[in-house]
Amino acid sequence: MRSRFFELLLFVGDSDNKASGMKLVPLASLVFLLGLQDPTPRVIGFFWPYGTTATVEVEFLGQDGVDPPPESMHLRMTYRMRVLPHAEGFLIKADEHRVTEARGNLAGASAEILPLWVPDTIVDRFGTFLRIENADQVQQMFVTAGAPFQQYISKIPLLKEYADMLSSNQALGFAQRSHWDAIAQWRGQSPNLAPLELSSLQALAPGLDVPAKLNIGAIDHRSCRRGGIEYPCTVFEHRTAIDFNQGAAKAAFEQLRSGMPESGRTNVEPMSLEMVQRVILEVATMLPHELLTTRSLRNRAVVDGKAVTISSYQQLRINYSYN
Repeated sequence: MRSRFFELLLFVGDSDNKASGMKLVPLASLVFLLGLQDPTPRVIGFFWPYGTTATVEVEFLGQDGVDPPPESMHLRMTYRMRVLPHAEGFLIKADEHRVTEARGNLAGASAEILPLWVPDTIVDRFGTFLRIENADQVQQMFVTAGAPFQQYISKIPLLKEYADMLSSNQALGFAQRSHWDAIAQWRGQSPNLAPLELSSLQALAPGLDVPAKLNIGAIDHRSCRRGGIEYPCTVFEHRTAIDFNQGAAKAAFEQLRSGMPESGRTNVEPMSLEMVQRVILEVATMLPHELLTTRSLRNRAVVDGKAVTISSYQQLRINYSYN
């Protein structure tokens, strides 16, 4: 049932950020030079302590098919994250990857999972992403640690080409920047940022934008444990929703479809797309304790002469346990 357009929708987003599928609207810039060293800072700043080590637990879930969609993929893995000094700021090192559970067609998870194998990420002293290094190791690490699903991918040439493309230096760089920005976008924001509801344009394809509703802000506060000590944390959320039944969005889709060759058109029509990023950050340091990313796409189609709803749901949950 998947079409070329269906795959495009799964990765809808900024043309410079295709790997994540999410276009993040820059948040208001705030001056954060005052009060950052206070126990309860007015705004959140990047103060990851050198030498910090975390065990990172990753779970990826995919559901795809006619409503209610069955589970199509499930992956659990762990790795070690270390925060090390670097001449330009910080080296965020990832190693000791281990896949603990893998089932289903996990080729669809490659775009989300492969960046987690990047061994070296360089950010400056303010937490701004600079680049990745040693990305040529990712493919081998992926083959070694990800053997349960690498065997599946290697049997299908098209899927192997897809995984190879996603593990290229350029694709990994874009994907890792997006993954990092899910945390860094909250730098300079108040831990008590009132939720905002905004309207914006979301890039559906180059030169083709559709109206979207955004909800951005702090949605909860809680305590987080690190090294046996409780620290204040804030839960931030960035939610993007597109209703393709709305006039402008529907017209944009029709414009896109009209530009496709006849062979590429299908009877699948999008209904809605929702993308959510939710992160739990320490107020004083901006260390993450949990990152949750979801993408939910609903399509309308005709199957055997009957109108059905086809859904695709992906969820990536990352938990950080600090030693």
